[in-house]
Amino acid sequence: MRNILNIIKRYETICCSICQFVLCILILLRLAMAYRTALFTDTRFFVETANWVRQGICPYKPEVFLTKFGAAPLQAPSMSLLSMPLCFCSITFQNIVFFILGTLAYFAFAILVFNYFGFNLKEYKKPCWHSLPVLFVLTLVCIASPFLGMLRAGQNSSLAAVCLFIAILYPANDKISNIVWLGLSAAFKYSVMTFQIPILVLQRRLKMSILSFILFVVLCLSIGIWLDDLVTIFHEYVECVIKSTSQGGNSYGEGSFFFLSIGFLKSNIINRILKIFICLAYIGVLLKIWKNNMTKGEKGFPMHLTAVDWGLFTFMTIFFSYHRIQDGVLFMPFLGVIVLELYQYCIKMKDANHKQSIFQLLLAFLFLIFWTTPSSIIFSIGSKIGNMIPVAEKIVYYSTDKVGGFSNIFPIMPFVMFSIIVYLLWLEFSFEKS
Repeated sequence: MRNILNIIKRYETICCSICQFVLCILILLRLAMAYRTALFTDTRFFVETANWVRQGICPYKPEVFLTKFGAAPLQAPSMSLLSMPLCFCSITFQNIVFFILGTLAYFAFAILVFNYFGFNLKEYKKPCWHSLPVLFVLTLVCIASPFLGMLRAGQNSSLAAVCLFIAILYPANDKISNIVWLGLSAAFKYSVMTFQIPILVLQRRLKMSILSFILFVVLCLSIGIWLDDLVTIFHEYVECVIKSTSQGGNSYGEGSFFFLSIGFLKSNIINRILKIFICLAYIGVLLKIWKNNMTKGEKGFPMHLTAVDWGLFTFMTIFFSYHRIQDGVLFMPFLGVIVLELYQYCIKMKDANHKQSIFQLLLAFLFLIFWTTPSSIIFSIGSKIGNMIPVAEKIVYYSTDKVGGFSNIFPIMPFVMFSIIVYLLWLEFSFEKS
C-alpha cells in the first residue's frame, strides 16, 4: 500500500495531466457530435422572424408563421433586432454563430458560477489530485444534455443565463454595466428570470432593475422601426404565446418529450397544486434566508446567496412554466457547485450529520449524472417505461420522438425536476452552507 501511495505521489503531475487531456477531449468530442447532429431549428425561428420584421411583415399572425414553421415564434420581439444582422448571412454562417456564441456563453457562465463559489479555475487547473474532482464535475457540467440540446436546437438560453447572473452575482456593478447585462438577458429570453427578479427587489436593487426593464422594452419596441401599430402587434404576440403554450403546439402532447415544466399530468387540478406548492416553497425559502440574515445581525435581504439557494430558484424557474431541456443550462453550473460543496463538506466534517451528508452528496451526484446522460438514452428508457405501463397514459402525457424513433415516452424529466426541487428544499432546511 505504501509503495502504491509513493507511486501515486511520484507520478501525480503526469497522471493528472493525462486525465485533464482526456476530459478536454471528451468535451470536444461531445461538441463535435452536437454540431454534426444539430438541426438549428430555433436559429431558423430567430432569423426568419427577424427577416419578416425587416420586410414589414408581422411574424405573430398564424397565417404567417404557420406557413413557414407550423409553430409559433415564442421568443421576445427584441430577438428580432438582435438577430437581424444574420439575415444577410448564409444559413451555415448563422448556424455557426449560434453554435459558437452558445458554447462560449455557457462555458463563461459555468466558470463564472464556479469562481463565484470559490472554485477558481486558475487554482484548480494545476495538474494535481486535488484539482481532479473539480475538473471532473466541471466536465460533466460541460457535456450536460441541456447544453448539448441547446446547441443542437440553435437556442440562445446560455446567452440569457450568463447575462442574467453577471448582473445578479455582482451588485457592485449596478450603476452601469448590470443595467445592460440584465436588459440583454431579458431581451434574449425573459422566461429564465421568473424567480430571480423578485430577489433583486428584495435586495433593494430597484433602480438597476427598472432601468434594465426600460432597456428591454426599448429593444422590444425597436421592431416599430419596421412595423406599424405596435399595440396590435404586441397583443398578437401575447395571444400567440398563450395559445401555443396552452393546449397549443408548445404544450404537453405528442411532441413534448423535451419538456421540463409542470403540465405533464393530465389533471389540471394537480398541475395547479404543483404550481401552488412551488410558489409557497419559494416564499418559505425567501423568509428563511431573510430570517437567517437577521440572526447574523444584518438588516434586509442578503446580497450573497448560496449555491443551494440559486440552484433551487433556477430549478423552480424552469419547472414552473413552459421550458424545454435547453433551458436547463440555467441550473447546471449550480448543480455542479452543490456536488463539490457537499464533497468538501463530507471530507472535512465528521459530525453527527456525516452519514446524512454522504447520502445528500450521492443524490446530488446521481442527479448530475442524470443530466449528463445523453437525452436519447433518457427517451429510450422513457419509451420502455411507457410501453411497459400503458395505463399510466391516463395520468400523464406520453409523447413521441419522431427523429429518434421513440414512441409512448413516459415524461421522466419533469418527474426528476420535481424530485430535485424537493431534494434542494431538504438541503435548504437541513443545515447551513456558506
